[in-house]
Amino acid sequence: MEIAALLLVGIAAAITLLDKPPFSSGQTLWPGLLVGAVVTLFGSAISVSTKSPATEEMRIGAWGGRFGAAAAGLALLLLPYSSRALDVLAGYALGALAAAILLAGTLPLILPDSEEARTRSAGAEATALLMVSLAAAVYLATFHRGPTGLREWQPLPALLAATAGLLLSVRAVVLAPAGRGWLYGVALVGVPIAVIAGIAAARLNGTLPFLWVVLLGFGLLALITVLDSVGTPAARDGLEVRAGSTVRLIAALLVIGGGAIAFRELYGFGLALFVLSGWIASATFGGRGTASESGGLQLSALGLGLMMVLYRVFVERNEYTRGFQADFLYYYAALLVGVLLPSLLAGVGSGQVPTLSPQASEPGSTPQSHWGAAFMRMVLVGVVAALVPLAVWMLFGDRPEAALLVGLAVASMGVIGPITPSLPRGYGALERLIVPTIALSAVQFTHLLVPLALRTRGQRLEILVGVTLAVLLGIILTAWWDRQSQRPLAARP
Repeated sequence: MEIAALLLVGIAAAITLLDKPPFSSGQTLWPGLLVGAVVTLFGSAISVSTKSPATEEMRIGAWGGRFGAAAAGLALLLLPYSSRALDVLAGYALGALAAAILLAGTLPLILPDSEEARTRSAGAEATALLMVSLAAAVYLATFHRGPTGLREWQPLPALLAATAGLLLSVRAVVLAPAGRGWLYGVALVGVPIAVIAGIAAARLNGTLPFLWVVLLGFGLLALITVLDSVGTPAARDGLEVRAGSTVRLIAALLVIGGGAIAFRELYGFGLALFVLSGWIASATFGGRGTASESGGLQLSALGLGLMMVLYRVFVERNEYTRGFQADFLYYYAALLVGVLLPSLLAGVGSGQVPTLSPQASEPGSTPQSHWGAAFMRMVLVGVVAALVPLAVWMLFGDRPEAALLVGLAVASMGVIGPITPSLPRGYGALERLIVPTIALSAVQFTHLLVPLALRTRGQRLEILVGVTLAVLLGIILTAWWDRQSQRPLAARP
C-alpha cells in the first residue's frame, strides 16, 4: 500500500512539471510533494501501538523520529529553494496529506480487524498534521525579514522541530519511574526547548515574544493533556458524553485564547509557533492523545490550532480581496458546508453511506474491501476534498471560501460531533485529515482561478458541471468495483 501511495503522489508530482497554465517553468511543487509523502510513510512505519506492551518511552522515541524526519525533509527543501519557498512548502504539506489519506483511509478498509493497520493509520495521520503545522510555520516565517533584508526567521521552525526531535529521542532512552514521566519530560524536553527559544529570541534583536509564545503553546497543550486524562468520568446515565463535550469546549477555548495572545505578539507566525510548540508538548506528555487510534483531545485541539494557522496562510496568500463578492447568505452556507463536509466525506470513504453492495449491511459480518477499490475510494475522497473550496470560489467568490475555512475550524475540534457517529475504528483519522486538505487546496490553488473571475457565473457553472460528471463517473466505477470485490468475513468474537 505504501508503494501505491508513493506512486500516486509521484504521478501528481510529474504533472506539476508541465510548463503550461496553470503550471509554470518555475513550479516547485514537485519536490515538496515527493519529500512530504516519503516523510509521512516513514512516520507511519515507526508507529507504536498503544495496546502493545511497548513502554511510553518507545512511543516518545517514535515521536522523536517523526520530528527529526519532518525537520530533515523541510531542511532538504529549504536549502535549494529558500528564496522561493512558498510553493515547495505547499507541496510538502500536500504530499504529506495525500499519503496520509491514502494510508489512513485504505488500511482500515482492507484490514478491518488489524491493530497494526490502525496503528499505522494513526501514525500517518499524526505525522502529516505535524508536517503541515511545520510547513505553515516556515511559510509565515518567510514573510519576516531583518533590517538587512535577510529572512533570518525562515529556518527557525525547522530548527525548533529538529531540536525537539533530538530531545524527545534523549527522553526516550531515559526510563522514568512510575508516575514521574511528566517530571522527566519537563526536565529533558521542556526546559531545553525554553532555553533554545530564549537564545533565538535574543538573536532576533531581543524579540522576547518568541520565547513567550513557545512557553505558552507548550504549557497550554500540557494542560490539555491533563484535561484529556482526568476530564471524562466513567459512563453513568449518559453523563460521559456530556462531560467529554464540556472538556472539548474548554480545550477549544484554551486554544482560541492562546492563539489570540500569540497572534497579538507575532501575528500569523506567532500563531503557527504556538501550534508547533503545542505539538512538542503533546509528543512529550501525551502518548494517549496523539499516538492512539482515536486521536484524543490533544489531536483535536491541535487540529483547531492548525486550522487557525491555515486561515491566516490563506489570507496572506490570496490577499482576501481578489475576485468578485457575493451575498452574505453564501457566507453562512459556506460556513455550514465547512462544518459538515469532513464528516460526510469520511463517511463516504468508510462506506457508512448507502452503497450499491447489499453485503455491507448483512448482520454478523464485517465488510472487507479489495485493496484496489479501497484505494480508489480514498483517491476520490481526496480529489473531492481538494475541489470543494475551488468550487465555492467559482460559484460564490473568495469571501464565502474564507467562511468555508472558518467552518472547517469548527469541524476540526469535533465539539458538535460527526454526522456519521458509527464510523469504523480508525476513521476519525480520515475525518481529521480531510479538514487541512480542503484548507490547503484553498491556500495553494485559489490564485490560479483568478482569471476565471472575468467569466460569467453560467460559464463557471459549465466548468463545474464537467468536473462533477467526471467525479460521478469515478464514483460509479469505484462502487461497481467495490461491489464485485467486497466479501463478508464472519464476525470475530
